Amino acid sequence: MKKVCDDLIEIPDDHELKFTRGEKNNDPGRDDEDWHYEEYDAEGVLVARYHRWSYDSTVPPHVSDCGVKKFSPSGELLQTLRK
Repeated sequence: MKKVCDDLIEIPDDHELKFTRGEKNNDPGRDDEDWHYEEYDAEGVLVARYHRWSYDSTVPPHVSDCGVKKFSPSGELLQTLRK
């Protein structure tokens, strides 16, 4: 298994994780980022989609939240992991 994206996403060694898009929110007092990925098996078939996030407050009380949601190719939520 390979671990990618700060060790929150694990995929088999023969799979590939492709970055599809990212978004950044720099509103005052916020430092929020979202990343989206697709996982393909060795034959090039889409097997999962991921949404990874990191949300941080830049002002007290400096609240942070980060994690990953794993979805089926059809969009069904399969798993949520938080750090």
